[in-house]
Amino acid sequence: MAQLTDIPKSGGVQSKRKRWVAKAALLFLGALTALLAIGYCVENWRGSRRFARVKSRLAAKGESVDWKSFYPPQISDSNNVASHPFFQPMFGFKKERVANPKGGFDVSAHWLTTNGSSYLNYLDLPSGWFAKDGEYHQRKNRTPYPLTDLESWQVCLRNDTNFPSRSVAGSATDDVIFALRRFDRELRELHDALAI
Repeated sequence: MAQLTDIPKSGGVQSKRKRWVAKAALLFLGALTALLAIGYCVENWRGSRRFARVKSRLAAKGESVDWKSFYPPQISDSNNVASHPFFQPMFGFKKERVANPKGGFDVSAHWLTTNGSSYLNYLDLPSGWFAKDGEYHQRKNRTPYPLTDLESWQVCLRNDTNFPSRSVAGSATDDVIFALRRFDRELRELHDALAI
């Protein structure tokens, strides 16, 4: 009667081969990783030596490679136009970052006072008007006219009740300049702000 120990195992050769392939693959991956690490270290060493040579050559010429030397000095508040009271309402807001449940962040700006928002709305140019069938309609999109299209700006500014206009239309240039008189006070303040 045959005993269980005498029966040859059918998967013995295949399991040894699988183990040998797995060991060889691990050995190959380990060798490849070591080779990449050595290559990285060698290239890092070569690059640092080359950079030191270039840096010394530039220093001999009197040039600097320190990035901080290229950074401009901070402007004092007395010379900073943005610190003038004319511009202060434009910076009266606080930004908040709130985590979005779908990932990332949502950024929103909250005005600390309504003056800043109103001031920017006041300085905003109109979105534009266009003539169609003898009537004037306001454009739906917020893309303004090109600054050089004075005829379109004339139509736009003459039909916007927030801008002054003459009773009789003149040339496009004269009507645009007349309408932009709305900003004379702000332009004087800006002129004073820039006269530092």
